[in-house]
Amino acid sequence: MPPPGTLIRRLALGIEAIYRVLGENDRGVEVEVVEAPGLEPGARFTFMIADVITMTELSPGARAASAVRHGVPEHRFA
Repeated sequence: MPPPGTLIRRLALGIEAIYRVLGENDRGVEVEVVEAPGLEPGARFTFMIADVITMTELSPGARAASAVRHGVPEHRFA
């Protein structure tokens, strides 16, 4: 699992969303929205661990907007 503070990217149906991992709880992984179409920045959600594993981790220290726009290196979990 990515540690708290890690930025993760989800790409689904051509729509990209960036979330910050807040931590794990008994229901899954809590995240907050950094940048996502139609979602308010700072909104919090809980994703299933299996879903988070399929997301892409942005390089440490990368800002979400610049990472998306400038091709910052990334890697997948698992």
